[in-house]
Amino acid sequence: MILARIATRQIPSSHRYEEGELRVIAKGPSFESLVAESFDQIRGSAKGNVAILSRMLGAFETLACLTDSPHRRRALREQVQWIAELAERTIESPHDRVRFEIRLACVREALETKPVCQLTKPVS
Repeated sequence: MILARIATRQIPSSHRYEEGELRVIAKGPSFESLVAESFDQIRGSAKGNVAILSRMLGAFETLACLTDSPHRRRALREQVQWIAELAERTIESPHDRVRFEIRLACVREALETKPVCQLTKPVS
């Protein structure tokens, strides 16, 4: 997942300075906009689909383990909340709802604790 690699990196400021003077304001993506671009449409199509909703939670749990940035974690929390709201409205089976709620609790816990994951580079 490309977002996992980005989660560990600093995205340069849009303001570029030279010798202390602002020279350029570059328009580029933020982590938050990349997360939204990656998941908003999927979430919109995942109504009632426990497998897709759970996989999305798994992706957010991975990202939560990789970043300690408060802004990035807030963006992840918002996405998780929107998934939870969708699930509450669209998952009909009590059994599926319980499974989803357990997964949701794990992701929320990951977002509240210090990151513990490390990405490793593939061996060439």
